[in-house]
Amino acid sequence: MPTIDYIADSFPKPFAAVNGKHTMDVSWPFLMWSAISVGRAHLFHLLQYGEYSLLEIVYRAAMFYANLRQESAGQIVPSAAYIGLDPSEKGAISYFFGLAMAKAFAEKILNVPWLMHLDVYRKELMVALAGKSRPDLVGQNAGGQWIAIEAKGRSNGFEMAVLNRAKGQAAMLHAVGGKQPALRNGMVTHFGGGRLQFRVSDPPPDEHQRRVDLPLNRAQLIEGYYRPFRTFLSSSEETVELKGERFRIAHADVADLEVGLTQRRMQRDVPDITIEEDQGGGEEYYVGRDGILVRLGPMWSPSNMALEPQSRTRI
Repeated sequence: MPTIDYIADSFPKPFAAVNGKHTMDVSWPFLMWSAISVGRAHLFHLLQYGEYSLLEIVYRAAMFYANLRQESAGQIVPSAAYIGLDPSEKGAISYFFGLAMAKAFAEKILNVPWLMHLDVYRKELMVALAGKSRPDLVGQNAGGQWIAIEAKGRSNGFEMAVLNRAKGQAAMLHAVGGKQPALRNGMVTHFGGGRLQFRVSDPPPDEHQRRVDLPLNRAQLIEGYYRPFRTFLSSSEETVELKGERFRIAHADVADLEVGLTQRRMQRDVPDITIEEDQGGGEEYYVGRDGILVRLGPMWSPSNMALEPQSRTRI
C-alpha cells in the first residue's frame, strides 16, 4: 500500500494527537478522490459541461499518472517524466499536488469531508476577499467546525520559509460565518529525500493583524461542493451499489477510472449526511466521507504504478 510521511506541529489540545512524525496509509483511488474532490473554480466550472467535464478529470488523473510512481516499500516518488520537466512546469504540478495532499490530510487525519478552494465562491465573497491575504482552502467537519488550510507545493525539498508564508496566510483568517476556525493550517507538500511528503503547522493567529472575516455558511459550502458533481452526473443513468450505498456513476475510459456520487447526495435539500470512510475498496476504489466515489481500473494497479509511465500497460 502507498504511504506518505508527514510532520505536524503546533496543533491545539483537541487535535494534539496530530502532532509529531507520522505515516499516512493511502491508495491510488484515495489519491485520485483527493485530486478530483478538492475544488478550484476552473474544475467546478468545467464539471458543468458534459464531455468537457471528463477532460478536466482526465487532466487531473494524468498529472498523478505521469508524474508519480510507487516504490516497493510503498513510498511515492517522482517519475522520470516529472524529473525531466522544466522548473515552471514542475511548479504548477507541485502546486496541484499540494492541494490534493491538503484534501487527503483533511479527510484522513482531520475528519473533514468538505474542503473547498475559496475561488469557487469568488462571486459570493468578492468584497471579503478583494486584495486580502488569506488561506485558499476552507472546509468544515461533520460537527460544524471550520478548518482553513493554506497549501503550498514544492518540487524539491522542504523550505521553512515557505511554511512560514503558508502559516502567515492561514493566520489571517479571523472567522467564517461569524465563527472562529478550529484550525488554521499552513502546509507544504514537497519531495524531500526524493519522496512525496508534507509538513503542516497550526500557528496561533496574530491578534494584532487586521484579519479577514468570510460571510460563508454551511449551506453555501455544501451546495457549492456538490453542485458540479450533481450536474455532471445528472446525464448518466448508470448506477452501482457498494457497501449498502447506491451511486450514480460516469466513466472516464481514457484514464481507466469512474466517478460517482451517492444517490442520496444527488438530491438537494438532504441533511448534511456523511458516510463512514470506506477502507474496503483497497486498490480498486475509494468512497469518501462526502459520498464521492472514485474507482480505478488495471492501469492504476500497484504493479503498474511501480513502473515508469512509459513502461506501464493497460492490462
